[in-house]
Amino acid sequence: MLRTWAYWIPAAVLMAGIAFISHQSRLPYVAGIPPDWLLHGVEFGVLAIACLYGASRGFDPRHRSAGAAILALSIAIVYGALDELHQSFVPGRSVSFSDWIADSVGALIVVSALVLIWRRSAREGSSERRRPDDEER
Repeated sequence: MLRTWAYWIPAAVLMAGIAFISHQSRLPYVAGIPPDWLLHGVEFGVLAIACLYGASRGFDPRHRSAGAAILALSIAIVYGALDELHQSFVPGRSVSFSDWIADSVGALIVVSALVLIWRRSAREGSSERRRPDDEER
């Protein structure tokens, strides 16, 4: 069993990677890469997964809650805003409200999808545990 803080290591590593990329004055152009808004959405969707991993202590069913989902989403959205603010201090970079929206929407989509999956699996799991002969007559 990991210590509670250890579940947050993936999120911390991703945040450090995002900060490193954001600190670059120029990003290399690569032909055929997806649109910028899609990259932002995926990047912060992955961050939201990592934050949800930390908040739910490794996706432990006992710790899957609305509170964990809200915490993970909030961290990803706030970090997206801080990332844009950070870029305002980097020569050659600028703040982009649309990038922050893409960050936030990506995080929202991923957290919402995981919550729906968790609810469905919890519902299916509870119906499998109930046997027909356990029902009251």
